[in-house]
This record gives sequence, structure tokens and C-alpha cells, in this order.
Amino acid sequence: MKYTNQFIKIGNKQVKQINKTEAKKVYDKGHDLYLNACNMMLNNSWTSPMLLNNGSSEKFETMVNEYEYYNCCSERGKYANYFINVNK
Repeated sequence: MKYTNQFIKIGNKQVKQINKTEAKKVYDKGHDLYLNACNMMLNNSWTSPMLLNNGSSEKFETMVNEYEYYNCCSERGKYANYFINVNK
């Protein structure tokens, strides 16, 4: 993972990176989750992480597949990185 053992700020929230298995558990519990293409830096002028929360009726896999289809490519990265809030 690119940001292992690091705390990063997204806007005014402090987040940490987790893997996909943990992200699914967090999403199923109803907590906020951020997705970002793996080659894109966080907090840049071209893109920002997408907030994903369990407020919709969509499954986790569906939401991630849609994000990766529209936002991931050979330049941005072929998969998503997952981030959760550290402080609530």
C-alpha cells in the first residue's frame, strides 16, 4: 500500500489507508470511506478522493466497480485505494 502507516489529511479530515477487505467491512458497518485512484496523489488540483458512504442501497462491489470504471486507467492507476477517517 502506498500510504502504509501514514496519516493523511483530506480536506479537514485525517485519514489512513486500508485494504479492500477492511474497506468492505467499514462500508457494511455504515462508516465513511474515501476512494482514490492508486497512481493519483491525494489533495491535488486534478482530482480529489470520492466519499463513499452506506447511505445508498448499492453494494460495496458495485460502487467500487463503478468508481474504477470511470476513474481508473493506465495513467491514473488501474485500481482504487481506500481510506477511512481516523478521528470521528
